[in-house]
Amino acid sequence: MSIQRLPLSDALVEVSSGVGEKWSAYRVLGATRTGLALAKEAVGKTPWRYKLVEPGTIFYNPMRIMIGSIAMVDDGEEPGITSPDYVVFRTRPGVLHHRWFYYWLRSKYGGDLIRSRARGAVRERLLFRRLVKGSINAPSWEQQRVVAGVLSSVPVLEGAVTAASEAAERLMGASLRRVFGGPETQRWPERELGDLLELRNAVVHPYDNASGSAVFVGLEHIAPHVGIRTGFLDVEMSELTGRKPRFCKGDIVYGYLRPYLNKVWVAEFDGLCSVDQYVYRVKPKLADADFLAWFMRSPIYLKRAPIATTPGQLPRIRLEEIASVLVNLPPLQEQKRISALLNLELQRASRIEEALNEQRATIGTLATTLLYSDLGPTG
Repeated sequence: MSIQRLPLSDALVEVSSGVGEKWSAYRVLGATRTGLALAKEAVGKTPWRYKLVEPGTIFYNPMRIMIGSIAMVDDGEEPGITSPDYVVFRTRPGVLHHRWFYYWLRSKYGGDLIRSRARGAVRERLLFRRLVKGSINAPSWEQQRVVAGVLSSVPVLEGAVTAASEAAERLMGASLRRVFGGPETQRWPERELGDLLELRNAVVHPYDNASGSAVFVGLEHIAPHVGIRTGFLDVEMSELTGRKPRFCKGDIVYGYLRPYLNKVWVAEFDGLCSVDQYVYRVKPKLADADFLAWFMRSPIYLKRAPIATTPGQLPRIRLEEIASVLVNLPPLQEQKRISALLNLELQRASRIEEALNEQRATIGTLATTLLYSDLGPTG
């Protein structure tokens, strides 16, 4: 394979001008760690300054590129616009193929280049003017086209894995609807959550520690950390600093702010741990903790809960209003039986997710392998 030393100043062209008055004709796009995504927020006060991202355009958040927030609109995809704060550029045809460079930039080689070029006193960022001062090792244009052709199948493979993951999640949601909203459920007496949960001392303040990012409630220096992920709260070990409120076994920790409204964890120990932001902890009474936690993960809970919407704030479920949410409550033994069955379903779903994650890793390895190990940058 013929390798050439390619200055990025000869290969990249910045898109710096705004799209103008036609901005409303385009979808708003963002860059995430997994690539292209619809922007979560609407356009700002100056939408005409948003930059056009057409097929063949690569763009990234200069403040988040260190964690891989890079995206590309590929051939055949619908164009859009993105934030005027983003770095947007195109590659020069015949010099650098956009798809080849996009996957290269997301690879470990691109990561090395990004780290070598990024600057910032408080938070590192990478502006276009510093990016183009770098250079990379690249194959010839024809060899790039061959690799780029194979890489075009990567989004299809990733899409199939994502679809399978979403299908597994929908199955779990369907099970929860059946349990908490089915005909048999209606025969159980209704109770208010306020009768089943101790709501006093429920607030877990999100800024009680030095870093301002989480509350820490743990044993000495190492303890479980309760982090938010799809469907429920995940637990892993982490280092602790700051204040250390205590959890008791059976405490329910749940998200109160969108998008965490149905994320729930039941404490499995007496002791201290750290938790992510936007959660409350409550103590169950007169009901099985696992059963109530499964109810609070269900679509039925979100349908019945009074979700507050205030201009300028994310939707939330206020602590004082959760007390009025109705749950159909079977006898205690039935609650435990249902919880055990749902826990088994969760274990099966977790095994499926692990297998899908392995497939994602394999796809990522395929993309990196196609870029060849001798093409790393020297900055």
